[in-house]
Amino acid sequence: RKEESYLGIKGGSPTTNHAHMDGGSFVYDAFGRSWAIDPDRAPYSELESAASGIGGDFWDMFQNSVRWQFPAIGNKWHNTITINDKEFNVKGKAEIIEIIDSKESKGAELNLGSLFGPEVSRATRRISIDSGDCLSVEDRVTAGQGKGPVLRWTFVTPAKVTVGRRDIELENEGTMVRLRTKANVRVSYKEFPSGNDSYRICGFEAKLRPGKETVFRTKISR
Repeated sequence: RKEESYLGIKGGSPTTNHAHMDGGSFVYDAFGRSWAIDPDRAPYSELESAASGIGGDFWDMFQNSVRWQFPAIGNKWHNTITINDKEFNVKGKAEIIEIIDSKESKGAELNLGSLFGPEVSRATRRISIDSGDCLSVEDRVTAGQGKGPVLRWTFVTPAKVTVGRRDIELENEGTMVRLRTKANVRVSYKEFPSGNDSYRICGFEAKLRPGKETVFRTKISR
């Protein structure tokens, strides 16, 4: 219904049976439209055949499995963050550490730190629907002491995507929202390859400062 909004948030580990690398991901409906979606995967038979064709086993759940390179399975095809273009740590887990339930906001906060390698020492994500059906996502990521890593923030959507210098415009059947982020580092808005005609992947990239916490406050609103 047009006057209702919906938010679903995903925790868990990639090694759970049938799991994807989607810790920290979410789905979001508002203003009578779907905006953030969980992308459809190909049938298991096709994935098994494709994995076998490149010398892999789709049901291998280890870190270097080809499984994680397929669209809708790996973390780059979900509404989450990726560090240095790497797959999540398969032994990591996105843990829900707080439920947000107030008059102003409803959602949850997650600890994502164990999903990443030594490039990140701490990562939390707070996702909520706020007043006016606005979606808010706050990511706090502390980089390790080595070379500053590159963070990719992805948003999977059925909407038409127009990337601007200061925001991203999303248009779905005549309804429009904008995706904007504020951060204490420079961000570059982008559209990323999706490998599928039924959805687009957009968001931003940013270089993190070694040993420092970077805060990204992202909103999707009219």
